[in-house]
Amino acid sequence: MAENGARAAAVRGHRRPRTAGPGAAIEVRAGLDLSVPADRVRAVLLDIESWGRTFPASLRGARVVAAGAGTVDVVVDHRTEGTVRNRLTLEADGGVRVEEWKRHYDAVFLHEFLPLGNGSASRCRVTCRLRLKGPYRVLRPLRRAIERHARRQIEELILHPLRAAAERSGAPEP
Repeated sequence: MAENGARAAAVRGHRRPRTAGPGAAIEVRAGLDLSVPADRVRAVLLDIESWGRTFPASLRGARVVAAGAGTVDVVVDHRTEGTVRNRLTLEADGGVRVEEWKRHYDAVFLHEFLPLGNGSASRCRVTCRLRLKGPYRVLRPLRRAIERHARRQIEELILHPLRAAAERSGAPEP
């Protein structure tokens, strides 16, 4: 069964990170309920040119450098890391997969947008698979502390700003 899942992942064009053993990815999930529809939250995330305003604590800006069938390559100007390459993939279920390659780690963020109630509210859930690189791999025994830190970062630097931008985007003009 697991072999079929790995084969299906390879067919879709990406390899699923290992979640156990040496070199294993650290997986973290965080979510937030929003008072706006799922489509609006997704649209805010996909407005790449506005990322500097949407995520001001962590980003200066972003720009699209290439777009293909269901994928968008982006150059992101991070406040601490500098220029970082990202790739967004639009998933068939409406989710958005963001791959990020930084000096100290590689990460895959899966953003899911789930309608709640009658559809006027939603839940945004982010699952992150993080793979430490280079000398930072020695930190893997601190997995629980890294998971807590990553979850806080996802909430503070992704989910809360995404909620604020989505709520602003639906506000009537003054």
